Amino acid sequence: MSESKNRQELELELEAARKRVAELESVLAEGRQDASSLPAFAPELLEKTGIVFWMRDARTGVFLHMDAAAETLLGVSAAEIIADSGRITDRIHPQDLPAAWQADAFNGPHDILNEEFRYIHPDGSVRWFWARTRGEFDADGRLARTMGVLGDCTPYRFGNDTLQRVLDSIPSVIFLLDTEGRYIFVNQHYLKLFGGSRKEIIGKSPTDFFDAPIAERLLRTYREVLQAGKPLTVVESRIVDGRTQDFLITRSPVFDDDGCIMGMCGIAIEITEQKEIEKTLRETSDLLDAIMDHSSSYIVIKNTQGRFVRVNSLFAHDLGVSPQELIDKTDYDVFAPERAQFFGRIATTVLDTREPYVAETTMTVGGEPRHLLTTSFPLRSAEGAPSGVCTIFTDITDQHRAAEAVADNERRFRAIIDSMDRIAIQGYDQDRRVIFWNPYSERLYRYTREEALGNLLEDLIIPDIMRDGVIAAHNGWVNDNVPIPSGELVLRDKDGHDVEVYSSHLMYIAPDNRREMYCVDVDLTEIKRMERELIGARDAAEAANHAKSEFLANMSHEIRTPLNGIMGMLQLMASDPASSQQARYLDVALASSRNLTRLLSDILDLSRVEAGKMELTEEEFSMAEILDTLRPTYGDEAARKHIELRIAIADGIPKTMVGDPIRLRQVLMNLVGNAIKFTQQGFVGVEITGVRSASSGTFTLIASVEDTGIGIPPEQLACVFEPFSQLESAYCRKYHGAGLGLSIVRRLVQLMGGSLTMESEPGSGTTVYFSATFRIVDRQHGPLAPDDESPLAPMRLLLVEDDLVNRLTLGKLLENDGHTVLEAESGRHALDVLARDPVDLVLMDIQMPGMDGLEAARRIRRGDVPGLDSTIPIVALTAHAMVGDRETILSSGINDYLAKPVNMADLRRAMRRSQKPAA
Repeated sequence: MSESKNRQELELELEAARKRVAELESVLAEGRQDASSLPAFAPELLEKTGIVFWMRDARTGVFLHMDAAAETLLGVSAAEIIADSGRITDRIHPQDLPAAWQADAFNGPHDILNEEFRYIHPDGSVRWFWARTRGEFDADGRLARTMGVLGDCTPYRFGNDTLQRVLDSIPSVIFLLDTEGRYIFVNQHYLKLFGGSRKEIIGKSPTDFFDAPIAERLLRTYREVLQAGKPLTVVESRIVDGRTQDFLITRSPVFDDDGCIMGMCGIAIEITEQKEIEKTLRETSDLLDAIMDHSSSYIVIKNTQGRFVRVNSLFAHDLGVSPQELIDKTDYDVFAPERAQFFGRIATTVLDTREPYVAETTMTVGGEPRHLLTTSFPLRSAEGAPSGVCTIFTDITDQHRAAEAVADNERRFRAIIDSMDRIAIQGYDQDRRVIFWNPYSERLYRYTREEALGNLLEDLIIPDIMRDGVIAAHNGWVNDNVPIPSGELVLRDKDGHDVEVYSSHLMYIAPDNRREMYCVDVDLTEIKRMERELIGARDAAEAANHAKSEFLANMSHEIRTPLNGIMGMLQLMASDPASSQQARYLDVALASSRNLTRLLSDILDLSRVEAGKMELTEEEFSMAEILDTLRPTYGDEAARKHIELRIAIADGIPKTMVGDPIRLRQVLMNLVGNAIKFTQQGFVGVEITGVRSASSGTFTLIASVEDTGIGIPPEQLACVFEPFSQLESAYCRKYHGAGLGLSIVRRLVQLMGGSLTMESEPGSGTTVYFSATFRIVDRQHGPLAPDDESPLAPMRLLLVEDDLVNRLTLGKLLENDGHTVLEAESGRHALDVLARDPVDLVLMDIQMPGMDGLEAARRIRRGDVPGLDSTIPIVALTAHAMVGDRETILSSGINDYLAKPVNMADLRRAMRRSQKPAA
């Protein structure tokens, strides 16, 4: 049917065809039994009208006759249909099979059935056909044949080709489904988005194209629309070309002329971009809400009529209402009339000028007046026209208070300056003219403020001899930023008298870059008088300090002596490496090192004691073990002097006590060392006894150190325990020493809760007694096990030391003990070595360039070194031996601590401790 034919023309042609069909039916009614009885014009007439006449055997279902027009109408030739009736019956929708084909469809020869059914054309389209059928009965009254006519009524149901082109031009998905959920139409946009062709889609169900969940949802929605008989609009997502797109889909039932549902029409509009815009708008709105509601300022948005369209929570809260209650209100609903007028004028100005407006105002919030800075700016519509005003109220009360405080401080400062006694303050501009002159300046220099202001510095108080230097110094500061140093000056007053002051200078740079110099001159008149008095006191103090000066001289000598011994012996070894005397040289060098170490320890201990920072440790120890260390330490020295070293311990001494064994050993070693030093013949004896207190669980140890040495005169017994005290003068001493040992001993004994006394007779010897109290540990399994002195098993060590000599010497000593030594010269280097080479123990110096030992230890303990056990033992080897150093070092995660210079025996014990499992 051509596009020029409209619906009215089609209806006229159909009416004409019906009349012709009626004529054919009358012919049939007259008893003609086959197609040959049709008038001659009938086939031509039917073919021109597009109507097909057919005849079918009611018993076999075989078509006996089919007009040639069938090929045009049905897409199958008449011969094919007669040969195989399934060629068309299989294309009829199962729900629409004509009732006229059933044997019981007719009650008599005069029944005519009018029907419509869907037919799937070979070209893929679904067409609607109308059919008029009547039956022919045999003599027995049984249906023998059926005959009738059929024609295409699709245009009346779904429009024509023009309508389809219109639908194809719409950039939205449009589809039609019949009452069975099968596609009968899809537009071009549907094919573009989802693929396929109409031939592939028409007549199929969504289950043929979509995954089961999606297809089931589509059919469920389809059934809901048909059951409800009204449109349903939903938003659904589809994956198109690999990305998810959102569609607004409206599904509507399609009704025929009788009001019966004949299918469903769906229109899907892509809204992916709109949803993204909506999401962005929501996020923007949420962000604006968050900013407004979390702002510490009031935020108010009004339209051009002055009504609130948006306020933040803080503004509403402080007004005692909710934000919703303020919407559509005006300033007059919230503020007093005069304040409402104030805000109204601001809004009018902003809308008229289209420029921001800033003003200050006050408001009462919570019963307290607050200073507010209001910033109002115009809001514009998309077209650029003013749409409202946004005002931000910032609370500047604190700033106001700060400004007031600054003003108060300035007044207070001026009052202080004006009331200062003996401090003269003057200010000068960059041309050196007076701009400030406080009252004491008037008293000190005898110029009144009025006389001084505007005059040059050098014309008032600078002596002629200083004039050029002062001008040059001032210009250097103003022009080249070279500050004028503080110091004592002799200036002059109005009468030409000298004025001694201590002058300090401050350069002030004003906001406009002006430079002002302020001089603070302290009147030294009274101070100079006091200085003269102090000179006399100083002379007396110098006499009292004479002993300390002697100590410093002795100290210099005593430090140089062991150092000279060390260096001399080592040079001998270097010049004669094959000499058999090397062992002796080494002994002398090591003895010198021990002397120097002991001296340094005494100095540090004295500083700790005098600072009140000496603290004792609490640990279990054996008195017998402490005594065992005396003989190896002093036995050789006593033997060289042919002195007998006697050591005795009484029965009943607890095997295990709790106290500070290091300090107890230090006391004994100082006393024994002194005794051997001052004894030339005879013996040095150590005797240990004590008293047990059952009630307190303590033991008071009583020790005596006796010698047959030179003795001490009675008049000097009182001073031998003072620091730096010795029996001989600095340049004729026979016995070396710094005079620290006995002073430290007495203070250590006092710390241990004991006392110290001394008996001496010149030429006969000296006996020192001391006591100390310790807690008793009752052990059921014998005494503490002595330190294991057996050789260490070979270990893999990392020596971290920045000093090359220390690395070489200590590394060689450790290798001589059978250990494998890796080296690192900094904390960073140590971490790099540990990351690639596992070791058993780290010997860590503390002070190193770059990363120090403490930071390296912390990183190891944090597990920053990949593949390294973070619990690896670390022993610190450091020259830090002052108060608190040990605690600081151990708190970083280091296991043990040794102060330099390191004794190899001590180092071996520390390494052995590192191998012991944790308790």
